[in-house]
Amino acid sequence: MKEIFTLILLFLSLTIFGQIENKKDFDKFKSISKLTTIDSPNCDSIKKYAESDIKNGNIIILHGDRIQPITNKTDFSYEKNYNLTLYELDDLTVYNDCMRIYNWIMFDYLSDKYGNKWLEKIRDDIVGLDEWKKR
Repeated sequence: MKEIFTLILLFLSLTIFGQIENKKDFDKFKSISKLTTIDSPNCDSIKKYAESDIKNGNIIILHGDRIQPITNKTDFSYEKNYNLTLYELDDLTVYNDCMRIYNWIMFDYLSDKYGNKWLEKIRDDIVGLDEWKKR
């Protein structure tokens, strides 16, 4: 009886607490995983990734420079209002110019679509935002 109970608990823990890969989410963030490994000094492929994401409706803004990921209460409504995803980078991610350029392309898209309204309530830890505002 103990073996059966143990097997049931093992099965439940795998199905309840295990990560189930969602193909839609995997496809959505596919280009983001490539950004962390690009070492090209001029980030040639970034424009292609960003334009593909925009074309597919995957507007993703990279953020995070904190040790502990923090989700603001307003993040979900912000994402919904502007039809985008705020993607948290962990503290071990080395931010590179390619990530900034990717975000800059997304910022240009959002500005074309929403004007400056999207900037009013955006988080302050967005990769490359300060530099983009100064351009």
